[in-house]
Amino acid sequence: MASPAAAAAHVFVADLETLELDEADSHHLSRSLRLQPGEAVTASDGAGGWRLCRFAPGPALEPDGPVRHEPRPKPEVTVGFALAKGERPEWATQKLTEVGVDHIVPLLTSRTVVRWDADRADRNRVRLTRVAREAAMQSRRTWLPEVGVPVSFARTLPVRAATRPRWSRTVRRGSGPSRRANRCSVLDFPRFRPQHLTAADLLLWGELQPSLGEERFEKR
Repeated sequence: MASPAAAAAHVFVADLETLELDEADSHHLSRSLRLQPGEAVTASDGAGGWRLCRFAPGPALEPDGPVRHEPRPKPEVTVGFALAKGERPEWATQKLTEVGVDHIVPLLTSRTVVRWDADRADRNRVRLTRVAREAAMQSRRTWLPEVGVPVSFARTLPVRAATRPRWSRTVRRGSGPSRRANRCSVLDFPRFRPQHLTAADLLLWGELQPSLGEERFEKR
């Protein structure tokens, strides 16, 4: 089997030698998917390593091939999205994971209505990490994305300055430095307009002097 895409299911385990399933994944394979003994399942460690296995009673996984490793895709893609009400953060995390984003950053902006205190931020990070893991299983990823804690827009710019953030609702590998970079960052804001930046944001942005290249603000 050349890739996890051909397997009946894909799971993440802590160790590709012991192949120990957690309770939730055991239930998912045996009760939700109703896999039969002998069906192909791929297991990954979330860091590029994976191996073909066979589903066994227990439920358990039995190795059926060597451990393989896929390099991390280049460039690494980081996407920041402004927090929104309801289940939109979960939806955004799920879809970003499914399309292969490497780093997911919830953002706090001057117009963000949702505010998480430290305890709530930690709980929601655990929840979003679980959403990302489930989406990665569904999309057969071998690299788990990193989900960060909410940070302010002003803090995000210096952290990602070298990646040249680009204001766009669509991830594009346009011409210029970002095509050759090892990382690519995209900051996404619902209903974003340049005038939404505060004076402090504009000052910091000016000091960093990011280049928008061929990007342009599009009316939506």
